[in-house]
Amino acid sequence: MKLDAHILRKSRAVGIVHSVAGAKFPREQLEETVLVTQKILEMSEIGSKLPFCAFNGTSPDSWQ
Repeated sequence: MKLDAHILRKSRAVGIVHSVAGAKFPREQLEETVLVTQKILEMSEIGSKLPFCAFNGTSPDSWQ
């Protein structure tokens, strides 16, 4: 999708953070990312067994 982002692999989740400090993704771009990811998971062999949830967590500034 050519997002200017870093992918964060977590123990039970995946996240994306903009590559440019302080920059934000447009809401439409995030929605499209969620829809494409959800569709790919649904079409996968294990997709029916994986829970899927998308939400806007906290900003990276609050991770400290």
